[in-house]
Amino acid sequence: MHNATRSGAVLALVATACGVGCSNSNSTPGATPVTAQQAVFVSDVNATANFALWSAVAPSLVAVAVTDAGARAASTDAGIGPNAVAADAGDAAASDGATEDASTNAATALAAALAAARANVYYLPAGCAGATASGSVVTYVLNNCTLPVAATTVSGTITVAFTTQASATGALGNLILQAQATNLMAGQASLTFNRQALFTVSGTTGLLQTVADSFTSSGPTGDLASAASTTGTSTSGATVLDSLTWTAGALCTLDNATYQITLNNGAYTETFSNVSRCVNECPQSGTVSLTNGSGTNIVFSYNGTSSLQVSGVSGSSSATLVCGG
Repeated sequence: MHNATRSGAVLALVATACGVGCSNSNSTPGATPVTAQQAVFVSDVNATANFALWSAVAPSLVAVAVTDAGARAASTDAGIGPNAVAADAGDAAASDGATEDASTNAATALAAALAAARANVYYLPAGCAGATASGSVVTYVLNNCTLPVAATTVSGTITVAFTTQASATGALGNLILQAQATNLMAGQASLTFNRQALFTVSGTTGLLQTVADSFTSSGPTGDLASAASTTGTSTSGATVLDSLTWTAGALCTLDNATYQITLNNGAYTETFSNVSRCVNECPQSGTVSLTNGSGTNIVFSYNGTSSLQVSGVSGSSSATLVCGG
């Protein structure tokens, strides 16, 4: 196994093989068939980056919606309620000196402080993740965390930086997030990702829209790299690659996305359709497919258990997840 890197050469090769709007031909010389476990792992790479973004901003949605009585009553996000949010807001103001510009730094510092304070709600088992906030950045150090996304446990460091959208300066419900990880270990595979998303709120519903993304991975599952395709546009006019929604206080998300990826030297379109994932549970439902111009159609559907059947792959069609309580 060798470590993945995000060098310019790697990303340039990806863009040449299959950039935004390219045709999905699997005619790359040396392409090899995909196994069931590889297909599932590819979806985990995307979901791990999404989870980093969501777990960081979910407490902010609770803070935004906490004045709504229905949101308070429905909240299942352990330890987050009106009093907890107020205490975290006070802690954030105290730790950041309360002298920063109220329209920008206060909102982003509060978002980072809330994220750090609630890390153990999302990263399990309890104590597997250490989280610290410094200004507008939260840093997670993971040690064999079992995410509700992965076919294996995850270890390493993830940073999430918060900024405010220019059109809504200082608003906790309108943030830009940048999640990065280098050589994050998922079992024996190494992941590197850099993902930017827009966070907006409508009532008690949160929306994360990925607008920029790159990732690479290497290991026993095969090398892969990604350049994402267009699935729509956000209210800011930026291209949307992935849309993740959830309700304030809930520990489940719904994901819809389309990506162009390379796997085993072949180019594929990877599509996520209504994939539901919940903390401390196996993915509940939804379908993931990988298709190419040569007629390959790899498909699997999550079913709330750790066992999956994957069609269109080489060898065994069975795949096993490490998930659930």
